[in-house]
Amino acid sequence: MTQYLGLDLGGTNVKAAIVEQVGGDYGIVTTASSPTNAAGGPEAVAATMVELGRSTIAEGGPVAGVGVGVPGLFDFASGEIVFFTNLPGPWEGFPLRHRIAEGIGVPATLINDAR
Repeated sequence: MTQYLGLDLGGTNVKAAIVEQVGGDYGIVTTASSPTNAAGGPEAVAATMVELGRSTIAEGGPVAGVGVGVPGLFDFASGEIVFFTNLPGPWEGFPLRHRIAEGIGVPATLINDAR
């Protein structure tokens, strides 16, 4: 059994889910949501995501990694944001993947939320 945390960064809310993999099957263990705090800029949003991730893990159990759905373009190699369509602030070059991985303590990866 392996569990993963998913975070979905939206303009209004950040959503979280822990998904459990047992063999070839997947199931949702727990979900949570929190206001994004977009007006606070990248640092505040990243802090909100880390806090939500930690509280979701505290409820649902340990995870092997984090997948983060983001609303825009990012550099896959560096994990830095290139452009966000619906979040204010100086996001260009912000190391979101690093902040999430460091704050939660497991590897993280980014994916465009439209995928």
